[in-house]
Amino acid sequence: MFELSDLPLPIIQAPMAAGISSPSLASAVSNFGFACSTPEEINSTLNITRKLTKGPINTNFFVFDLGDSPSPQRNAEALKALKSLPIAKNLLLKMPDKPYFPDLELQLEPI
Repeated sequence: MFELSDLPLPIIQAPMAAGISSPSLASAVSNFGFACSTPEEINSTLNITRKLTKGPINTNFFVFDLGDSPSPQRNAEALKALKSLPIAKNLLLKMPDKPYFPDLELQLEPI
């Protein structure tokens, strides 16, 4: 029988944009999503994660046209929908602070 622990490389494609990601989680899966993170948050998180793992760390960023930000009402509806999920009861969920889409060039500096 195949076990996930038999994989020679970490599984990627599981990062979260904000809120539930942590250095402990990243050290376990070696994968981080930094779409809404500030450069300071990225730097701090990577420093902590590097202390917890000897493996490679995958970082993910959103690269897209900024477009218009959602309305406060739309954000509230999205947050309410997330909080209604059964898995959300033990999670701290909040909307990211503005700017919702930090400057990608600045986000990449800590890498």
